[in-house]
Amino acid sequence: MANPFSFTNSVTEPRRLGVFSVGIACLLLFQTHSAAAESPTTVCRESGSPLHLHVTGNFRDYPASSVAEAVQNSFPCPNEEALKSTCFSRGPLHLKASVVQPRGQGQANGHIAVTLFWENEAIRSSRVSLSPFSNSQPPSVIKGDLARAIKLLWSACTTETTDQ
Repeated sequence: MANPFSFTNSVTEPRRLGVFSVGIACLLLFQTHSAAAESPTTVCRESGSPLHLHVTGNFRDYPASSVAEAVQNSFPCPNEEALKSTCFSRGPLHLKASVVQPRGQGQANGHIAVTLFWENEAIRSSRVSLSPFSNSQPPSVIKGDLARAIKLLWSACTTETTDQ
């Protein structure tokens, strides 16, 4: 009986290498696409507590870059009360914004979820449904929904609701 792990068969070896090469190429392409969509941007520098913003998700058939641009261009920075909270006393923070708007007509409305991280620990998060207007509009329409989600997040960081 032949060893199934040997690569001595000259007929199947090129086929195995071809399938393996295609698999590696697809994996690299997927990783490059994901990394481009998730590259962090620093926002709220003027507030004294800059945030590293990671944007993920999809908005119907629009590219991930247009979703990231819409979030970055309409991102509301924390208010003074939130900046005084213990959420911001920990050090450099990361905020992940995930936008999901399904493709096709008749689909349920999407949502925006925002989570505030310190190192690898999630501190606070909020989630809101996208307005019905987002079903037929470009990603720039999420400005109001993003403001609602961030307002909920900043209010969760106020001194009354933060862990001591």
